[in-house]
Amino acid sequence: MSDFSLEGFMGAHPDFARSYTFECIITGGYWDKDYKFLVKTSNLPATTIDEVETNWQGYKYTLATTPTYDDYTVNVMTDLKSDIRTKMMNWSNYLNNPETNFHGKVVNPNYLTTITMTHLSHNDGTGIAQYILHGCWCKTVGELAMDYATKEIAAFDLTFKYQFHTYKQL
Repeated sequence: MSDFSLEGFMGAHPDFARSYTFECIITGGYWDKDYKFLVKTSNLPATTIDEVETNWQGYKYTLATTPTYDDYTVNVMTDLKSDIRTKMMNWSNYLNNPETNFHGKVVNPNYLTTITMTHLSHNDGTGIAQYILHGCWCKTVGELAMDYATKEIAAFDLTFKYQFHTYKQL
């Protein structure tokens, strides 16, 4: 049995990507300029390939068909001016304004955006990989908990619906 040493392990694997260094950029559509913010927590989007069963000469075959994509949720911390939350609420009202009942498509059919999540290196802040979500819109602006008994930074969830995503290693 070989001996395990932390130095040997670290020598063979000098560093690993950290799960806490992500940057989000929203581009196009409703947004007249790129909007960039840091994400507290997120799960990268999952892809599921649907299947169909078919018969051929008495045998059953399962074939891959169309992909489906889960909603994408990020948790963001609220800044002192509540800029992120305000911008997301304004986008949500643009998609469907409860006071006027106008929908985003009536005013501008380009309400769909692109979201680029960049996994950053904790060493120097350069990008490791990018996950690009195409055809996005903000489905949910989550609740913002207020609690006098805590000293935690206020945070809320944003949930996005999107058409498909791509991946690019940097």
